[in-house]
Formats: sequence, C-alpha cells, structure tokens
Amino acid sequence: MVQPLQEGVPAFCLSFFGSDNHFTAIDVIRRWKWIQMQATFHGIILVGFSSDGDTRLLRAMKHKAISPSPDIPTDWQNWFVESLNQSEIYVQDTTHIGTKLAQYFSNL
Repeated sequence: MVQPLQEGVPAFCLSFFGSDNHFTAIDVIRRWKWIQMQATFHGIILVGFSSDGDTRLLRAMKHKAISPSPDIPTDWQNWFVESLNQSEIYVQDTTHIGTKLAQYFSNL
C-alpha cells in the first residue's frame, strides 16, 4: 500500500499481479529491486515491502532483512541477527502467519 504524504489523498495499492505460481524467493527479490529502482527514478521513497505469508516471500524477506552474525559461537550456526543498517522494512500479515503456525502445530 502507498500512503501519500499529502493530506486528503487516499492510500492505494502499488502493485498486484497474477502469476502461474512458478516463482522463487530470488524472483521476489528481483521484483522488489525493480520496483525500488522505478520508484527511485520517479522520486518516490519506498519504506518497505509486505506480503500475505507466502513462504517464498518470507524467504526473500529473511534473506534481505537478516544476515549471519559474526559474534556468535560456531556451534550456534542457525542464529541470525537483524541488520540495523538497512533502509527497508519487511512486514508480514500476522493473520496468515498465525494460520501457518496453527497448521504447523496441528500436523505435529
């Protein structure tokens, strides 16, 4: 969603599209990069990206938002720390995430 800074101007959806559902997290990152470049070209500042909980978008967000921490012991290889130097934020729809967690726990 885009929220213009001018008062009285309604928010609008920046991007939506159909797909054959054959895309990867790398495709998502490429699409975000293209959107960011186009926005910058037109003088628009994007704060971040959001999604509905699709695992490919989650993977892309994880890839873009966090990086391996150099300050952890070597036996803690699965630990990550969020990069505070990035200029974008990533937001997930909590309703979809909650549904995914509930399905995961019900399948245990």
